[in-house]
This record gives sequence, structure tokens and C-alpha cells, in this order.
Amino acid sequence: GGGHSSIKGLYLYGGVGCGKTFIMDLFFQCAPVQKKRRAHFHKFMLEVHERLHAIRKSGKGRADVSSVADQMIESGGALLCFDEFNVTDVGDAVILRTLFERMWERGAIVVATSNRHPTALYKNGIQRELFVPCIKEIQERCEVHDMDSQVDFRLLTTGTNEMYIVTGG
Repeated sequence: GGGHSSIKGLYLYGGVGCGKTFIMDLFFQCAPVQKKRRAHFHKFMLEVHERLHAIRKSGKGRADVSSVADQMIESGGALLCFDEFNVTDVGDAVILRTLFERMWERGAIVVATSNRHPTALYKNGIQRELFVPCIKEIQERCEVHDMDSQVDFRLLTTGTNEMYIVTGG
């Protein structure tokens, strides 16, 4: 379907080992949605760049970010889970604003993990003002939750050799 989703996404942030990825992976596995996608954010952005490049090379129309967003929703579904969401590049910052705008227009629900609060994304980046509207959208369309903990749960053991970690891999 299209249109604005009334279901809010989720943006989990905090230090390493606090359980962000674990929670997101459990959610992804249990979400009763047929078409859904879970990706490491850096890998996802590489794919966006590859798709833009392929459109440019083919000479079939303008390589616009909106059509790439459409392709990604059509192929991967409207539930998008991103691990390690981070923005360090001006090109990505500019692309993301349009990409996410279009995906949200199409009813996408975004769940993301990050080491930083949305307002700290692309901090001190070149032309950051172009990315600020995207930050505001993330805060409006996602529940932002601080997962920070003094405990690195990856380092905990039970005192036995029997430890099971279930992930989405």
C-alpha cells in the first residue's frame, strides 16, 4: 500500500553492547510482515549509490533518488530495519533526506539502531543544514529510545559453558 503509515518507527540509540541490535533483530524476526528488509546501514547506502549509478549509466531517465526509494520499497517491502545508522558523508546526507521522505510517503516504517541520538547525526558535517529536516522527520516518525546502559551485555556469561545467542543472521 501507499500513503502515510500511522505506525511509528523506532530509533534505538546507545553505546556498544547495550542490546540495540539484539532487540531490533528479535523484532525483525517476529514482525508479522511478509516483505521486510534488515540491512547494515552502510551496506544499504552503498546499494543506493549503486542503483543511482546504474540509472545514470543506462541513460534511462534522470537518476533521481525518489525512483530509487520506490525500487527499494517495491523489492524489499515497507518495513526497513537499519543497523548502525550513521551519516558521515555530505553526499549521503543530501540523498538520505529525499530517500527517506519518499519512503515515508510510500508508507515505510523505519526501525534503526545507532550509537548517537538523531540530533547528533552528521554533527559538524558540511552543509549540515540540508540534513536537519531529515533529523526532524526521524524524530517525528520514530519513537526515539535511549538504550544506554553501564553494562556491555555481550560480555556477560552465565557461569556455565551453555550460552545461546539468537540473532537475525
